[in-house]
Amino acid sequence: RLLLVKADARKDGEGIEQFHYIEAELVSEPGDREFLQALRDGIAVIDIRMHLNENGAVRNRGTAIRIHERDLATLFSRRSTLL
Repeated sequence: RLLLVKADARKDGEGIEQFHYIEAELVSEPGDREFLQALRDGIAVIDIRMHLNENGAVRNRGTAIRIHERDLATLFSRRSTLL
């Protein structure tokens, strides 16, 4: 499960950050089909985070999956709007 929350933020007169929550959605049941479709559509991409250092040594930071925040819900088969 994943809770996705959208909010406006501002700082008060003392510099303390405050939030006004606009939307909240609970998503669950991540699906293989949804994930594969996101890869096919280019919504999710696989990054191979490896490069050569100046001294010729290989630096491998591992493989990562990148997806834009606004598209996260597409990976789940169940969605419930909470706010």
